[in-house]
Amino acid sequence: EQPDEYWEYCVTDPKVFQIYNMILGIMLIIAAILVFVIIALFIKARVTSTDFTAGSCILCRSIQCNLYWLGLVLFVSDFICLSSGAIVRLTRCNYRYATLYRVSYSVFTESYVFNYFVLIALLFARLVAIFEDTAMYVSRRFIFIFSCLYVSTIVCGIFAASLYSVAPSSASIFSIVSAVTTLVLIVVLAYAFVYKLVVVHQKHTSD
Repeated sequence: EQPDEYWEYCVTDPKVFQIYNMILGIMLIIAAILVFVIIALFIKARVTSTDFTAGSCILCRSIQCNLYWLGLVLFVSDFICLSSGAIVRLTRCNYRYATLYRVSYSVFTESYVFNYFVLIALLFARLVAIFEDTAMYVSRRFIFIFSCLYVSTIVCGIFAASLYSVAPSSASIFSIVSAVTTLVLIVVLAYAFVYKLVVVHQKHTSD
């Protein structure tokens, strides 16, 4: 049994497709190694920082601490995504590793989506941190609305994935809602960044 429809290329043009997968797999392995090195340097820079204290880092009493952990989660998720993607490429067209291919493909797709949500959370936390203790600070109402949209997007995505094989029509509805709310999150986040930066620039030029 073929794991997915893309395996038909293994029959129609096997050598070219195998070389193509091998090249992409090696590139993904190199990228995963680079990300692993970045993770090590990222952790080392935090541990050797003079601002590091065990209590503040573990309890996350500051926005900067939250930014650190979100960044670390993003790097680790990216490493998992690249590693699983490399396994997907290297095991495709090899029916002996069909089970490994399926598992790696599932991990790859889930970590890929997870990366986007972590990145959105990281950018939003960065927005709050930049304008903290200034006249252009992010209001609690805006944080609450953005958080509700963020959580609802994740919940709709989970429902869409869980209902995909049971109720495809319901899964499609949740998928559309999740896609729309994700787009709204990106637009609102970009607008907030641009608007606040423009206001700060205008105030600076007027002064």
